[in-house]
Amino acid sequence: DAGPELCRLSAVDAFLKPVCDILVKPAVPITNYLTEFSGITEEMLASVTTTREEAVQQLEAAIPEGAILVGHSLENDLQAMGIVDDKIIDTSLLFPHPRPGLKSGLKFLAKTILKENMMRAQGHDSCEDARTAMKLAVLKFQKGPTFGGNHAAPTVSLGTALKENTAEFACSVSVADSRAKPSSPWFGNALENVEYREADSDQKAVLMGVAAIKSRTTPKHIAVAHLRSYQKVCESQSEAAMMAPSHEPTLAKKKAAVAEVNLAISHAVSQLGPRDLLIVWTASGDCWTYLKLLGASKNNSLPESGVRALELGKNAAETPFWAV
Repeated sequence: DAGPELCRLSAVDAFLKPVCDILVKPAVPITNYLTEFSGITEEMLASVTTTREEAVQQLEAAIPEGAILVGHSLENDLQAMGIVDDKIIDTSLLFPHPRPGLKSGLKFLAKTILKENMMRAQGHDSCEDARTAMKLAVLKFQKGPTFGGNHAAPTVSLGTALKENTAEFACSVSVADSRAKPSSPWFGNALENVEYREADSDQKAVLMGVAAIKSRTTPKHIAVAHLRSYQKVCESQSEAAMMAPSHEPTLAKKKAAVAEVNLAISHAVSQLGPRDLLIVWTASGDCWTYLKLLGASKNNSLPESGVRALELGKNAAETPFWAV
């Protein structure tokens, strides 16, 4: 008994489009196909000649260099393929089991998180598994790090947090946002000490924030500028993409949105005074681009840093995700 063998290799892209679905010839004779679990029958593999190495080569050829692999309990998939990859997202870790040391099954997460039933009457379907893992990962990115967690930290609205932590410091607050309205629960019940300004773009939000700081009437002022361009592009496409992959958002829109965000951040950095503090908060995700920009500003290299931020932003917008 040589243990489990790779018999099928399937992958989809971030928009659930299949990029490969390959039957693989086992390296050793199969003594039990476990069809009720694997979905693989002897007849399916009777004429298959593709080896594991050839299947992995086909997968590597189908996805771009630097792609991030998404899957559930990926250590099993990587071991079956005989490869090592340090760019992975494992949905069993994105949605941890409430009991340490245990993992939630993919079928359970599909039912509880996606509200979908994985139909396995004919056994395991690797394509369905890949699509389900990708849906879970994308949903996690959309909702933030606490979504789906069993021990999510309590949250408070931004308005409430500002009210509770700024009054004793004689600090005024202004918010520039293209989405939230004064009645929005995003502010909680703390609008009495928050000046709301409606912006029609990321650049306008930053300009309003800078103007509020320069015209402040208190020793300290907190200006909040919500940058929404990239978020709006993703939100306008993501639900459609999940339901119909043909609605894939264009790379040009994503690049333009990232460029707008980075230009807004660059402008904010250029306006910093000697005693001003700029905090870039992404709520979730990777803020490395902006940390690089802030670091460059300390070395008085703002023009170059702005260019670097744009290039990093473009690269980030092109980073693909693939589920196996």
